[in-house]
Amino acid sequence: MAVAALLRRGALSSSCRHDVYIRCLLSDSDLHPLVNSANLNFWRGNHNSGKFDFTDMTHPHLWYPNAREKKRNVFLHVGPTNSGKTHNALKRLEASSSGVYCGPLRLLAREVAERLNKASVPCNLTTGQEREEIEGAKHSSVTVEMADVTTEYQCAVIDEIQMVGCRTRGCSFTRALLGLCSDELHVCGDPAVVPIIQRLLEATDDVVTIQYYERLSPLVPLKSILLGLFQTSRQGIAW
Repeated sequence: MAVAALLRRGALSSSCRHDVYIRCLLSDSDLHPLVNSANLNFWRGNHNSGKFDFTDMTHPHLWYPNAREKKRNVFLHVGPTNSGKTHNALKRLEASSSGVYCGPLRLLAREVAERLNKASVPCNLTTGQEREEIEGAKHSSVTVEMADVTTEYQCAVIDEIQMVGCRTRGCSFTRALLGLCSDELHVCGDPAVVPIIQRLLEATDDVVTIQYYERLSPLVPLKSILLGLFQTSRQGIAW
C-alpha cells in the first residue's frame, strides 16, 4: 500500500516508476486489480474531461481504452535463439490484412520491412531516425518506442519482449504490450519472461496462449577458427 501511495502521488522519479511497478507485479502486489467496465468508463470520463491524473502509475492498463475494448488473442512465442519463434510470428503478420512489427533495433525494423515488401506486402518503416512510407501500406515495422497505440491492427508483433525488465527501455515494451490495439498480438522472447507477461496481462482480460520452442540446430563452437584467430593476435589487441 505504501508503494501504491507513492506511485499515485508521483513521488518516485519517472526513471524508476516502471521498475517499481514490475517488481510489485512479481511480488504479488495488489497494485494490479482486474479491469472491468466500471473503472474503464471512469477512466475514460476523467480522461475526456481533462481531470485524469497522469502521475497515477497504479493502473497502466487503463491508459489504453482502445486496446481494453478488444479481447485480444495474445500468443507468447518463447524459446532460445534460432528456434523459429519470431519466424512464425512474422508469418502471421505477413498473412494479416494490417499489422505492425515492434522491434528493439533499427536494423531489425528495417530487416522486417524489407522482408514484407519483398513478399509483396507493402510495409512502412518508422524508427527514431528514419521514416519510409510506402504507398498503400497497411503494415508498419517500427522500433518499439515508435509503436502507435491509437491505430487498430489485425496483427501485431513485439520482438525481444524480455526487455520489458530493462530500466531504461522497459517502459516502451510495457506500453506496446498493454497498448497495441490488435486482434492478434504475437510476443516473442526468452521463456524466463513468461511469468511477468502473464501478470501484466491479468488485468487486460486478453486470451493468452503460450507456445514453447526448441532450438532448431545445436550450438557447436568452432574451435579451429578461434584458435587460428588467437594465434594471429598481437599485443594490444582486445578480444
